[in-house]
Amino acid sequence: MSDISLEIHHLDVRGGDATAIIVKDHVSDAEGKVVYRVLIDAGAEGSGSSALKHYLEKYFAGTHFDLIVATHYHQDHIQGFFEAGIQFDQFLDIGGYAEAKNFEATPANGIGTGARTGTFSAYAAQVQAQLKRMKEKDPKTISLRCQIPFFNVADRRPFEIELGGKSDITLKCYCADGILADGSNVLTSQKATKARKFNPNDLSLALLVEWGQFRYFTAGDLSGDTEMSSYYDVEKPLIDYLKSDKGPLAGGKTVSVFKASHHGSEHSNQLYLLGQLKPETIVVSCNQMKEVPSEKFLERLSSLDTKPIVAFSNSLHVFKGDERYDALSKIKEQITDGNVIFSDQDGNTQASNLGTKVAVIRRRVKNGLVVDQSKPERDCAGYQLIKDSHDIVLIKRSPDEVNNLQKKIVFQSYDINRSFAFGTLDEVKGLNKAICDGFKIQAEEISAWAKKDKSDSSTVGIDFITAYFPGFIETWSKFQSGACTKEQAVDQFYKKMDVLLTAAVKIKMEGEKPYFNLHTPANILNDDKITLYYLLVDNINQTYFNLRYSPNGGRKLLESPYPEDTGGRMKRGREYAPKLPSAKRGK
Repeated sequence: MSDISLEIHHLDVRGGDATAIIVKDHVSDAEGKVVYRVLIDAGAEGSGSSALKHYLEKYFAGTHFDLIVATHYHQDHIQGFFEAGIQFDQFLDIGGYAEAKNFEATPANGIGTGARTGTFSAYAAQVQAQLKRMKEKDPKTISLRCQIPFFNVADRRPFEIELGGKSDITLKCYCADGILADGSNVLTSQKATKARKFNPNDLSLALLVEWGQFRYFTAGDLSGDTEMSSYYDVEKPLIDYLKSDKGPLAGGKTVSVFKASHHGSEHSNQLYLLGQLKPETIVVSCNQMKEVPSEKFLERLSSLDTKPIVAFSNSLHVFKGDERYDALSKIKEQITDGNVIFSDQDGNTQASNLGTKVAVIRRRVKNGLVVDQSKPERDCAGYQLIKDSHDIVLIKRSPDEVNNLQKKIVFQSYDINRSFAFGTLDEVKGLNKAICDGFKIQAEEISAWAKKDKSDSSTVGIDFITAYFPGFIETWSKFQSGACTKEQAVDQFYKKMDVLLTAAVKIKMEGEKPYFNLHTPANILNDDKITLYYLLVDNINQTYFNLRYSPNGGRKLLESPYPEDTGGRMKRGREYAPKLPSAKRGK
């Protein structure tokens, strides 16, 4: 073949990961005849499986693949395989279950704690059902599983498969189950110093697609926790191996495209990896509810000298006041054209990629030369050319889907729906009083910070109020300008809080048992929803409420949102929050 194209589609599955690879031959067909198809992961959250199936049927003309790969067994990476009805000729995973009777692959490090879920069982059943279908076509079929050579002591080499006959495009696996292609068991050595069970993320497959000077690196949710506080660190030993004299990146070789591991988590994608791989493009599959990509990961991108182009797939929607907004602003010039829009809607300053559905990496080589492909005329939300390497095409989301998704995200961002059961009505009233008392202290704290926020840092103060308590902007401005006293400001703050609390709190009885219902009123302004959310959730004075809201002590719940005076920088601190016994902080 002398005219070949490669497309790598980072699919919208709402919050998980799914990457479809397609290789085409353009010699016999100008539009390109498909010669090989790979699906790496098929995660799904919410309606992600139906979104996955719809896209594959529209752009891939079906859901059958030559090869599927499950990097690890978390729901947001495998659920779509069975829910979207994916069929295949071969599959690659770490095993841990029987493909057929008496035919089971047993990984040395297991499949990770908590991996044996209903989703995992459904995935295994999908594999078994596909083998049965293939046996019906060809009774001689014994297995569809691709064997990983380096799992065998006598065969220490990477798994390799060519994507299409004589395409020269290869997919190789250099790490799986915490084991490198040279046979090194990274996790065994690390567990000797850190006795923790393996997480499925620690066991992720690491894959390299190679085509001439083009290299695409993806590693599922592979862990790179250098402090080993939440995961192990497989990332650094893998990079050292890849860059070693016998590795595929020896001699200073770099990668063209890197798909960020673990959705841009701070526990992966360390500066060491980014500095060694030096990717021209980084693709990030976001997860809105898990708040990744993380602030630390985004900060790392802004600190790189190479300034890679960044493309975000899945839904990314960040409001000003979220630490990630500032981090995104720092890489604004690096983001793919048309991908993330910084805007102000309904009084909310935000950064959003909701107009983008899928990020596609394209490369075409004709007679040995890289061909600059034209910008697609249809369904294109953005386009960027990386000279002599590849281009990035963003597939746009339909206007109706954008509107529905934006409404959903805005509402969920400040959504509080909880029902707490109590033994007596007095307990309900007691909690209500605790919240009211907390509001009084908050009003004092906000006023105290407003009083301190003079001259040089005045703009920081209004930014803080806009981000966390936009319902108080009018009173804040009056107080700062001297139009009202501190006592009047405290009174006005508290009256506004009381109005919001009255709208949000309902007490109902079921028999003799009272329930305290807290909800986000649908009929109040979005600024007031934001204000109510932070008054209730980020209030250290309402410790009992916060612990009931999130028994595990969720992120930020026990921290005061009030900023310290840091010379113009907005920062959360407890300077004005009363000191509580450690037991009441849920520690």
